[in-house]
Amino acid sequence: MYLSKIIEADQAAHIGGPGEGMAGAEGQLSGGAIHDLNNLLAPILNTLELLQLRHAADPETADLVKGARQAALGARNLLRGLMNGTSNLEGRDCVISRAELDLSKLRILLVDDEHLVRISTADMLENLGAEVDHAGSAAEAMRQFDGGKAYDLVITDLMMPGKGGDALARELVGAHPGLPVLIVTGYGANADDANGWPCLAKPFRPGDLAEAAIAALTADVSDGGDSPD
Repeated sequence: MYLSKIIEADQAAHIGGPGEGMAGAEGQLSGGAIHDLNNLLAPILNTLELLQLRHAADPETADLVKGARQAALGARNLLRGLMNGTSNLEGRDCVISRAELDLSKLRILLVDDEHLVRISTADMLENLGAEVDHAGSAAEAMRQFDGGKAYDLVITDLMMPGKGGDALARELVGAHPGLPVLIVTGYGANADDANGWPCLAKPFRPGDLAEAAIAALTADVSDGGDSPD
């Protein structure tokens, strides 16, 4: 029901718009609707990834989870195709071992205003070995640092009510030079989306998250993201 409301609202908002919305020439959803759909899909895919790891020894359950996971990956790839003006459903389907996803001894602050996304991503990070605190807003994240806590990495959503991930990252790195930051976004990930910060598109799998976290730890953020126009 919620999914259909997002699509119907997006259609109504873009009827007659040049090349936008489901009524547009290329049949695309707007970036805002895709963002909302990705936020709905993220905790589903995150949970299925964790279930696949935890129930690998139970063939019957593993097969059920695998089927649901493949459907979720297909939905993710379809959304990315719509964002790019294509309908590509193909995506690599691999299972990565726990050893390859080790984030042990890392203290991570996770910031996301979407509760389900936040708790499922935190569970995923903890399953990778990290120690995780999470915050529902930029203000709450700042209070964590003001309280004297130190982190090896901050993972923050790009678009949040009030202060977004880019502004939060700039403020944190300004106060704590060299602090690694990873931006996650439901709008699709590239350097332009996150103003030069390392970024990762939602929804993601454990391997995607681990690789992006490790890359963010070695990225040069001494000057923050790109300078604003």
